[in-house]
Amino acid sequence: DRWEYFDAQAALALVGTSSRGDGVEDSWAWPAPAPGGEMHTAVSRRRDGHRDRHEYLRDNVLVRAEEDTNGDGRIDKWDRYEGGVLREAAFDTTFTTGRADRRVRYDAQGSTVEEDRDGDGTFVQVQK
Repeated sequence: DRWEYFDAQAALALVGTSSRGDGVEDSWAWPAPAPGGEMHTAVSRRRDGHRDRHEYLRDNVLVRAEEDTNGDGRIDKWDRYEGGVLREAAFDTTFTTGRADRRVRYDAQGSTVEEDRDGDGTFVQVQK
C-alpha cells in the first residue's frame, strides 16, 4: 500500500505507506532533504491520519524527533540524538505553550534533569 503526492510541478513531494499493508495510510516520507540536509519521516501511531511523530535523519542516522504525545495537534516532546544515541529529551509539561519547560540530558555519567521555571528559555538543574 503506497500513496504518492506530487507538487504543482509534477515532482514527487510525499510518499505515504501502510505499515501493516491493510490500506490505512499511517507513515510518510518526504523524498527530498529539508534545508540542512535532513530527511523527514512521520508516523501516525494511533493510525488515525494524524502525524504524531516526526523523525529527522542525516546520512540515515536519527538526529532528532518531535512528538505530539497527547494528540492535540501540537508538538510537546523533542528528542535530540548524537550518533544515533539519545542525548536530550525535552517536554512541554503544560501541553499548551509548544515550548519545552523541562528536559533530561543524557551523557556517559548518567542523566541530568533541568527546568525552565519562568519560561524565559533558561534551564536550571533540578536537584536529585
